[in-house]
Amino acid sequence: MICIVGAARSGTTLLAEQLLSHDKRFAYAAEPNYIWRYGSAYAESDVRGRFCATDKVKKSIRDWFCDFANQSGTQYILDKTPANSLRLPFINEIFPNAVFIHFVRDGHQVVRSAMDEWCGQGKEANDSIEFRQQNSYSRIFLTIKRFGSLNDRMRDFQSAYEIFSDIPRFKNIVLKSLNPGVPYIWGPRVPGLKEVFATRGLAVACAWQWDCCVRWIEADGNQLEPDRFLTIKYEDLLKEPDNTIRKIYTHIGMNVSETVMNELNKLEPKNRQYDVKLDQSDYDEIYALMRNTLKLYGYN
Repeated sequence: MICIVGAARSGTTLLAEQLLSHDKRFAYAAEPNYIWRYGSAYAESDVRGRFCATDKVKKSIRDWFCDFANQSGTQYILDKTPANSLRLPFINEIFPNAVFIHFVRDGHQVVRSAMDEWCGQGKEANDSIEFRQQNSYSRIFLTIKRFGSLNDRMRDFQSAYEIFSDIPRFKNIVLKSLNPGVPYIWGPRVPGLKEVFATRGLAVACAWQWDCCVRWIEADGNQLEPDRFLTIKYEDLLKEPDNTIRKIYTHIGMNVSETVMNELNKLEPKNRQYDVKLDQSDYDEIYALMRNTLKLYGYN
């Protein structure tokens, strides 16, 4: 198991889906949240500690991913789930040999990108170009498809019962599609997110989300063996793509995929344009919140 973790809108999709997923040795699992939430889908946050990994939970999650790997005919699973930023000890209890790649990006850029995503205007999102060109009814249909096959999800009574936990998330996605520009909670459910959003507004909520995810990964990742946890900066991938990808493959103990290197050559940095604007007071407030974490990773 190779887990790409990072705050939402940090570029994890770029690394996992646009690059590493082209390595045919990997079975790519794109945000299978319903699997990782098994046993606690109705919890207020996405935080899961090692003690949440009961024998039943461990067996169910392992079976899901084992079946997925068998269907793909591969030995390695590549998982990209931003909410797993809050679950490293839990995942480690289930997959004690898992390797974690922490992909971190400048919090200022993440906040602006996340604000667009909360408002349904995230043009850089993986599906947004096709998704947001559709009419509202088509968007809702595509949203339903993204929640996965019911046959795959309903493995036992617990998993069938937990399907209904997706209703609030589904509602927010539908509302974003119907009301672009109006913010609805999106992304990893960090503790206190609803309260921060309600009392301090969208910009601070997105900053809180980034800061919590990054600090959680840093704290939990440092408890792992050094050869199982690697931090990579989004900016380094853009500046030195060849060296960065080789560093990742060296860390996971595999030869570099030529297919991935070919995809890397096609990579073109985009000039980011954000719809949601920040004024100076917003910048001051989010910087005050993120200051220590930004400095930890060398961001001004």
